[in-house]
Amino acid sequence: TQTLTPNTRTYFRPGAKLALWVCSKLGICHVYTAAQESYTYNILTELDPKREVFKGFVLHRTEYPRIVREGKDLTVVMGSNCRNTVCASSEKRHDDETTYDENETTNEIRLERAILFDDKVSNFKPQRYQNGVGVIPFTEQRLNKLISSNNNGSGSSVNYNDSVVNNWAAYLDEVKEMARLVGISVWGTVHLSGDVRKVVGWVRKMNGSGDA
Repeated sequence: TQTLTPNTRTYFRPGAKLALWVCSKLGICHVYTAAQESYTYNILTELDPKREVFKGFVLHRTEYPRIVREGKDLTVVMGSNCRNTVCASSEKRHDDETTYDENETTNEIRLERAILFDDKVSNFKPQRYQNGVGVIPFTEQRLNKLISSNNNGSGSSVNYNDSVVNNWAAYLDEVKEMARLVGISVWGTVHLSGDVRKVVGWVRKMNGSGDA
């Protein structure tokens, strides 16, 4: 599957692969998704087949179904043994998220160093929205605008990984969104306070985002 080429009902946003690669150089990238296991790994196979980008945990709703109704609690995965594999011991977490096998290696929970990028704001609720940065959804409408033949006569259409980009303004909008997320990641990395939540709070304030 190439960028803009459908994978079931999924398209890779222009600039997404490069953005993820850059973020992987700034810290450890994880996958935390409400998608099912089979879908998650189909996408990972196409997006990062050698696991050079996502070197952290992979947690999906098949393993942890509470994601769907409760949002994405970062402490569930940051305090567990989740390196280069699906998070283990989900049944134990369902009863007591703070109890783990004594033989497991427990990672230090450092919410001040974690940013959750998601297009669904309600997923930020477990951390009271302090770690979450909203992403503009790459919807079917945005995709159709990108490949629409109505480009108002500006520029020319070109082949782009088996699809045709006719609207360069729309294309640049998608790349701009990816660049924005990379910029937030860089800022969080170098912020003198060492607390990415200060950066997230500023971003939410500038965007006029509420906590609900």
